[in-house]
Amino acid sequence: MTDFYRASLLEKEAYILKEKYIKNCKRCGGRGRILTDKYSLENFSFVTFPCRCRRKYIYVLDMLIAGLTEAEALEVLSKDIIDLKVVEVDLATNELIKNKYLYRDYLWPYTHNLDEVCKNGYSFMFIGTNGTGKTFASNYVIHWFLRKCKSAHFIKMRKLMKLVNKSIAGSGQEKINAERMLYEILRVDLLVLDELGRETGNREHISGEIDEILKDRDMSKLSTIVISNRDIDDIESLYEGGKSAIVSAFMRNYKALIFDPDNDFRKANRIENKEWFKK
Repeated sequence: MTDFYRASLLEKEAYILKEKYIKNCKRCGGRGRILTDKYSLENFSFVTFPCRCRRKYIYVLDMLIAGLTEAEALEVLSKDIIDLKVVEVDLATNELIKNKYLYRDYLWPYTHNLDEVCKNGYSFMFIGTNGTGKTFASNYVIHWFLRKCKSAHFIKMRKLMKLVNKSIAGSGQEKINAERMLYEILRVDLLVLDELGRETGNREHISGEIDEILKDRDMSKLSTIVISNRDIDDIESLYEGGKSAIVSAFMRNYKALIFDPDNDFRKANRIENKEWFKK
């Protein structure tokens, strides 16, 4: 299945984006394409090429379909990736591998070898406190997946569990819609699951559903990024008192990275916007 269903839910947003980026573009006059003086005898018309407004519109819309907001999509374009410090955790031995850098040691090799990544289902677990750059890093990876014509989706765990519950206990069209959305997003090339550990509801039920999702994606060799504010021990004890297979699901194809708490990513954003705060 393609992203048709997700895209069909954004018809209003697509119209607004088109008005914003293309219709108001002075460079192309709202056409979305630039006319050249080269004439094509094959098509009996002057050759055109896409205006940058159209490329930006398509990019932002693709990111919206992937579950991000317009602001997050533009942030990836406008902000240079900061080479944040991280610590890798060997999930088999709990050994810490220090003096590592997020972009140089992980994100650059990962995003520039996507064929190999998708072939093997290589995945990440991002661990750290709020504001250390975990979500931006995942958005950056989504950007590269879409750029390489692969599918991706970002969803918070609470929203995912609501979809799961509707697909099980919903009725009528609500149940059908939830099933269609789940079928689609759980089969994308890259799935980003944010805020693991912040779900509400029956822990046994939640644990079982997450177990199944992670196992299915692992067996299908589909890449996943799991983001959590909790450390590994907290995650183990949170789900079924440590009896859950969630942590063991990370063992094979996941690299677990702890983001340095000194990486005050949101503070950097505030510094960039300091002129706005003065007004």
